Order: sequence, then C-alpha cells, then structure tokens
Amino acid sequence: MTAIEDRPGIAERYARALESSHLEVKTDERCSVDYLIAAGWVDESLGTLLFRLRAEFDGVRAEQRLAERNLLAAQALAAQLPSEFARDWAQRSAEEAALTERALILVHLKTLHVAKAALGRHASILATKTRFMQDDAAVMRIAGRALDAWLDPLCPRCNGTGQIGAYGEPRSICTACHGAKLRSMRLANDEAGHQFGLLLMGRMDSKCDYVAARMRRFLSQRGG
Repeated sequence: MTAIEDRPGIAERYARALESSHLEVKTDERCSVDYLIAAGWVDESLGTLLFRLRAEFDGVRAEQRLAERNLLAAQALAAQLPSEFARDWAQRSAEEAALTERALILVHLKTLHVAKAALGRHASILATKTRFMQDDAAVMRIAGRALDAWLDPLCPRCNGTGQIGAYGEPRSICTACHGAKLRSMRLANDEAGHQFGLLLMGRMDSKCDYVAARMRRFLSQRGG
C-alpha cells in the first residue's frame, strides 16, 4: 500500500505502530498506540486481520526488495554464460532461490496463519453463497493463492517495473508480465475457480477499505 500523500498514510502509520516500542498514550497528540486502538475498535474481524497482515508485509518489503535485487544480479550473471542451456539453468536456479528466500521472509509475518485460516473460512462461506461447487480443499487452495497475489501483486521478475535488464545495460519488456508490472497468476486451473479467486480478492479489498475508513473515523475524533 503506497500512500498518495507525501505524509505517511494510515496503513503506513499502522505498520510503524506495530513495530513501535513507544506505546504510551499522550493526551495532546496522536501517537502509535492510537493506531493500534483504532484497529481494535473496528467491528470487522477478517478485515482487521488482513489489514494487519498487509501492514506486516509492507514492513518486510525491504528484505523482499533485497532478495529481488539479488535475483537481478543473478540474472545478469546468467545472461553472460556462454551456452543457452547454462543460461536457462542459471536463470531457473536464481528464480527458485528467490522464491525460497521470499518464503522465508513470509515466515516472519506474525498474522499470516491466523489470517489465512480466517480467510479460508470466509472463502468456504462465500463458495456456498455463490454456488461455487468445488470441494473444501480446492476452495482453500484458491484462497491461499488469492492471499498470495493480494499481498504482493507486483511481478517478481521485474520488481513491478515492467522491464528487465541489468543496471547500465539496455532494458527490455518483462516477458513474465509483458510490461503490465503485475504478477501473471492464475488462481485456479479452471476459469470458474479463477473468477472465484478474483471475487475473493475483491472482498478482501472491500474489507480492508472498510477497516481503513473506520480507523480514520476513530482517529478523527482523537485529533492530532
């Protein structure tokens, strides 16, 4: 979540509050603890979990960006190898290493497991309401992929730039996202499942928008 304004937005301030060790309440100014109280005040359990999870993910973006820079460096080295076979092998190895490193980063998200479980329950209910007639295991897989795509929508190959190429060298359109800057990710093998995943992601957006609006309302009464 990128703040449009120059000053930090509510999501960024909430992310900072989660990491803050200064949680004293001040009567004359808004402080970190106010954002934590505001989130706890919201009457939307899944939305609050997702809002917190995304804030936690934003907090580890620096580590993720380092992993992505390492991938770019490995890709540049791979491109210099003499044979096409060696280049392809090195490219795949670099991407696999980047995916592993990303998975290790995600382990540090404290809210991930509880949010994923809550989203799974919501997805199961949504599947029943929308008559998406697949078994619970399939619904859970779609929910997991939707959560992954929702947390990190940028293309991992080009880091959301739409272009690839080592620093100081000619840049070309990213072949993974075709310049769209976003991950090209199917949420299910079939179209019905993919569309259900997109519907679920829309619900996740709506719930987080609701949480942000309620937090703003609470904080406006707090002043500061």
